[in-house]
Amino acid sequence: MISPENSSTTGMLSRREALQRAAFLLGAALSPSIVAGVLRAQPAAAGARLSGEHDLALAALAERILPRTDTPGAADVGVPAFIGRMFAEFLTTAERSTLTSGVTALDLGCTARLGRPFAALEGAQQDDEIRRLIGSKDAAEREFLRLTREVVIVGYFTSEKIGKTLLRYEPVPGRYDADIPLSETGGAAWNRP
Repeated sequence: MISPENSSTTGMLSRREALQRAAFLLGAALSPSIVAGVLRAQPAAAGARLSGEHDLALAALAERILPRTDTPGAADVGVPAFIGRMFAEFLTTAERSTLTSGVTALDLGCTARLGRPFAALEGAQQDDEIRRLIGSKDAAEREFLRLTREVVIVGYFTSEKIGKTLLRYEPVPGRYDADIPLSETGGAAWNRP
């Protein structure tokens, strides 16, 4: 619960307060790792950038996770740029390592098995590689896929385009009738459906 003692002395909201209020107002549960990432956000560390090869592979992976159909795909709403920003500013050193080592291993494995890195594969081949990751017994591969999927999904559903075109927000579900006799509601002291 938000309390007056949480407010800063300058009258400005802290990140923690802003997240609490946003979650309260939206009625949504936020992913603990994403919330933790935002709370510990700091200026980008020197060199905390993805390489060009990593960018290509992660963009291709994001598009396979949320492809374009009758709705925009991950690439259409800027998820690859979101991944880069998360990497630079919000992920921990361990999460950065998981992402970079995972995408490196994915590219090396694809090159060894199929002769090309992940981003250069056909869509069906990329899907096969994702299925391989899903069924992998290797904890590092599973963690890489989990982290990547989480960042892709958060990036997608927090994008402006998706927020304006696909998501709906109803501040009060149902119709509100302010003056209903209790006899019409069966004695219940709430609004009728």
